[in-house]
Amino acid sequence: MTQTYIQKQAGYCLHFGSVLMQLLYELIMYYVVELTPTDLTEDDRLKAVLVYIHKQYQPKISLREVAERFHYNPDYLSRIFKR
Repeated sequence: MTQTYIQKQAGYCLHFGSVLMQLLYELIMYYVVELTPTDLTEDDRLKAVLVYIHKQYQPKISLREVAERFHYNPDYLSRIFKR
């Protein structure tokens, strides 16, 4: 990939992109870990919610948006954060 980028021959962007996509494909195929909802504890799911909120603090986000993203009922999620 480095050589392709440095040499910048005709069509290098296309070649570079294809090599990058192949790398991503390989990573996904060999290193992906699939979790089912039963593998996640409630605590893990709430940590994921908090991380998401922390990362999204600049743009406005709604309770409904967060609840939908993490498959919670908005009322339930609100009650959890009030505790």
